[in-house]
Amino acid sequence: MHLEMGLVHINNVCFGPRTAIDGHTLFIDRQELVSLLSQEPLFDCIEIELAHPGESCRIIHVLDILEPRYRLNGPNFPGALDALGLVGAGPTRVLKNLCVIETSAEQARGRNIIDMSGPATEYSPFGATHNVVLIPCPAKSADMDEYRLAVKKAGLRAAVYLAAAAKEMVPDKTEIYELPPIAFNQGPKDLPRGIKRNAFAGKPPAERAVDMLLAKIRGEPFKSEIAAPQFQHIKPAPGLRDLSSAVIALVTDGGLVTEGNPERMEPGRPTRFTTIPVDGVDRLDPKQFDVVHSGYDTALANQDPHRLVPLDVMRELERQGIIGKLHEFIHATGGAHAAVENATRIGQSIAERLKSAGVNGVILTST
Repeated sequence: MHLEMGLVHINNVCFGPRTAIDGHTLFIDRQELVSLLSQEPLFDCIEIELAHPGESCRIIHVLDILEPRYRLNGPNFPGALDALGLVGAGPTRVLKNLCVIETSAEQARGRNIIDMSGPATEYSPFGATHNVVLIPCPAKSADMDEYRLAVKKAGLRAAVYLAAAAKEMVPDKTEIYELPPIAFNQGPKDLPRGIKRNAFAGKPPAERAVDMLLAKIRGEPFKSEIAAPQFQHIKPAPGLRDLSSAVIALVTDGGLVTEGNPERMEPGRPTRFTTIPVDGVDRLDPKQFDVVHSGYDTALANQDPHRLVPLDVMRELERQGIIGKLHEFIHATGGAHAAVENATRIGQSIAERLKSAGVNGVILTST
């Protein structure tokens, strides 16, 4: 399989008489795109807006974010927009530095935001991209689950429509991805198949375990049948001397997310974390937050998120001057069955953000 990703860098986007790319500027026929997306019967109407880096703008009620792509040969988003078909092969145009932002007007309590300027831009890479924002309004009779699916399809249609403007262009850069034919991968020598085979031992597991334990007690050499994991030793940071001038952040691996878990943080084996803005928020409203975690019963935490993240207590300490300031974001992930590599990467990413924000200390809550 041979996949060619033709990357076209976009430096600016604006509305124009027709959808085309001139130099590195994307011009969008606003009415044509609105007409295309308005064919969805679950929409009462749909608006298209543009948001640029550095602009005094905040995108709210974000559902999903897409990079515009268009396959020159073959189906686009097969199974969603086009019929089922082969993916991962053929030439594809990709618009870099440009995103399609899906939003939902029915998410009245949504707290998923993107700031295009100000200090919060560093918490999302999409504050630095040119964004085409879709703002659909549901029809009065629309089922909300079907409406959200329609929003997703509208985002896919917009992504294909925009990237199609580059189909005749020579890409700024081409990335090639190749896989050998399936026949080349056949056989255990070329492709590890992970087949487990039964083997017979002279003693049952219980006797072998007792023999190893006795050998260890007697100081004799022994070899475990299971390799023990090796973990890096982390030296604890020194304590804070003056809390009254310190900036304190709240971090949890207990699975706190905004309502509906729009960022799809995994309840187990996490690969990501979420950032929740709490600037000016004194309490965590259970109607606006969920707890997703497969390692414990989340019922009590869902009833009152402060059982997991003590924002209310921290605000009281802030008012009393016991701490200098509470950091304006909560960072959260899930800790159940996390791979050491993922947990290390998540922890380092959160730590780098907190350090760059001038945070002096962290309260880390768990399950």
